[in-house]
Amino acid sequence: TYDTPDSLFPNNWISFHKNNKIALYPMFAKNRRLERSENILKFLESNNVKIKSIFDYTIAEKNKQYLEGTGSMVLDRINKKVYSSISERTSEILIDEFSLFGNVLIALILLFNFSPIWNTSNQLKDKTTEAIILALMSASGFMLMVDSESFMMLFIGLEIGSISLYALAGINRGDLLSNEAALKYFLLGSLASCVLVYGVALVYISLSISGFYDTAIAIPYIGAGNVPLTTFIGFLFIIVGLLFKVAAAPFQSWAPDVYQGSPTGYVGYMASVAKVASFLVIARLCIVSLRAVMENFELFFLAVIIISIFVGSFFATVQSDMKRLIAYSGVIQSGFILSGIVSGVNGTSASLFYITAYTIQLIGIFTIFTIISGKLSSDFSIENLSGLFVENKFLTICFSIFMLGLAGIPLTSGFISKFILITNLWSYE
Repeated sequence: TYDTPDSLFPNNWISFHKNNKIALYPMFAKNRRLERSENILKFLESNNVKIKSIFDYTIAEKNKQYLEGTGSMVLDRINKKVYSSISERTSEILIDEFSLFGNVLIALILLFNFSPIWNTSNQLKDKTTEAIILALMSASGFMLMVDSESFMMLFIGLEIGSISLYALAGINRGDLLSNEAALKYFLLGSLASCVLVYGVALVYISLSISGFYDTAIAIPYIGAGNVPLTTFIGFLFIIVGLLFKVAAAPFQSWAPDVYQGSPTGYVGYMASVAKVASFLVIARLCIVSLRAVMENFELFFLAVIIISIFVGSFFATVQSDMKRLIAYSGVIQSGFILSGIVSGVNGTSASLFYITAYTIQLIGIFTIFTIISGKLSSDFSIENLSGLFVENKFLTICFSIFMLGLAGIPLTSGFISKFILITNLWSYE
């Protein structure tokens, strides 16, 4: 039951939808409460809503009326207005296009990285079992993250996945760079998690909203003009916490050090699985929730996109370590992906294709790094590529294709994904 003071939302009413039922909370001034309540009852009856129960009581200055119905016509109207597509959900876990796509892609990431993860774990000898378990736990955590309708379940999934990656980054205790990468990843990642969960708390305290679709259903009925400032701040903190996970500027400072210091055999998996899950959550947040909360939320993302592309391009040109260069390339790719996500449904579809192509390129590049420099190595200098064509022509050709794809050169998947994305952005109004 939600308990909201009358003074917070005068002359409005709130609706929460769960399990094919509607809970209506009229928040009216006392002199007009009966009149408006009768209008709501007439509206419900005209749409074949069966009133199961009515509670009307006054406690001090709070007046709340609770109606619970099962009217299919009203639910259909709400669904058509709020949901971009049909989804099946419970109070905590949902199955929609984002969750299905995310589960399949995370499973494929785990499958494609199975050989590097297995071979690298075998080199750890006494820590082989721990490394494999950490990889599987992180995959399960990020799957839970993309399946979560509740913000708190999202946070739990994010923490399960992130803590496993922190441990993977520093599992090679004999390497100082690996220890440094794990420490930086843990400290900055914990800070981002604190920001995210604080945003969840602000949203819940201000509106008693705890999920994506709860937000999409509740906000239109109370009116965007009546949303408290703490709700906007809460959603801003949630977005900032997720932007850290995708290494978008100015929240990308951890990525180069973590990529460089972590065992090369794990970096492809670490980089791709966290980004996929976080991008899908951001996409669901933009499509389902943010458009109901604020009209011009794209302006914040526009600043992040521009900064990401410029910062990533500038710092990538001065790197001598290939793993750091790929990290800054990821900052640029994050800017491109975000540009599609905030531009509507068509742009989001283009971004999902972009994520898939980028993930394949990322996994391929780090698999080649693993073959060249060793599975537990940390740094990977550009000089390590010297003479590669003479030693192994197949690896050289594969590496060239993956790098050209990151650059978006024609006839590569990177070019196709960028072309589709920019075409959708050009047509976006």
